[in-house]
Amino acid sequence: MCSSDLILRSLHANPRIPTLFKDPPPLCDCPDGFAQAEAFENAKQLGNRGHWLAASEQFVALAQSFPDEPALMRNIAILCGCLGNHPMAIGAWRKYAGMANVAADDAVDAEATALLLDGLYDADPIDEVVVTFDVEPYDRAVELIASDRTVFKLPISPEAYAVDGEPPPRSVHQLLDRPVPQPGTDTPGDDAYPKVQGLVLLYGKETNRSARVVLETRRDEHFAKNVERLQTLLKPCLQKVDEEVTGQIGLLNYLGSQQLFRPRQQLDPKFREALRKLPGDMLEHDLVQRPLSVLGGKTVREAAADSAISRTAQAILLLLELQADEIGRAHV
Repeated sequence: MCSSDLILRSLHANPRIPTLFKDPPPLCDCPDGFAQAEAFENAKQLGNRGHWLAASEQFVALAQSFPDEPALMRNIAILCGCLGNHPMAIGAWRKYAGMANVAADDAVDAEATALLLDGLYDADPIDEVVVTFDVEPYDRAVELIASDRTVFKLPISPEAYAVDGEPPPRSVHQLLDRPVPQPGTDTPGDDAYPKVQGLVLLYGKETNRSARVVLETRRDEHFAKNVERLQTLLKPCLQKVDEEVTGQIGLLNYLGSQQLFRPRQQLDPKFREALRKLPGDMLEHDLVQRPLSVLGGKTVREAAADSAISRTAQAILLLLELQADEIGRAHV
């Protein structure tokens, strides 16, 4: 499978990418008064029938004679994307975005599409890490974990977390950045409602392996603090700590995969609305502080004031806003 096919498949499979950008838009209609309207319509009909290569070639030929016509460049971008020719599609989308007579919103949408095809969600990767805390005795570790209100036991079967024929964990928990609000407290804001920092899995002693507490997380700015928290909690029974990098995740994929703790009790409407909005608040708060390689090492806030890359910053914000809205709907 070629790299373009892999990129296209990854775009469709990625739950963090807004649905709006997963399928190609329809081809543009012929502009009123266009001098080669018949040729334009012939190319469009070819494209609508799935003859993408022939259609793109005809639009490219027309664009050589009418280089300032946005409809031609947009159709070239769409068709090249359908063909999996992502380098040409990226170039066409960006050329279209830079045309003087393209509406600002359309230009931002075009830049967002180019960013997706250019691997935006895999850029600026961070490590996915498994930290293993060997403990003895196991029962003492269970007591300590149960005593901490920031470690929440999930009401699910641990069997789902069995790997490669090994015994499954005995219990699965979420590590939270703060205790869960008690029923009857005020509606939480972004700084008051727990965010999930990782999974904590408890394994009993095996024939040639110690009992252990395993943290599955990412090496973000909270990583060291989270490891230290568990070390301190488990200190009475802690034997040793090991760390293993198991993979990487792109920064925007990481931001979109962050989770809020979901309480089991019924929520009143105001509480549910606050919960729905929190993913957007969280993404915006986290994103504006992070330098991005696609912005030349600047943050989105810094890039928004730089005319050379402000459109790219706006496109990233658009993607994150749409993504946050979809995440928010999934939380309630």
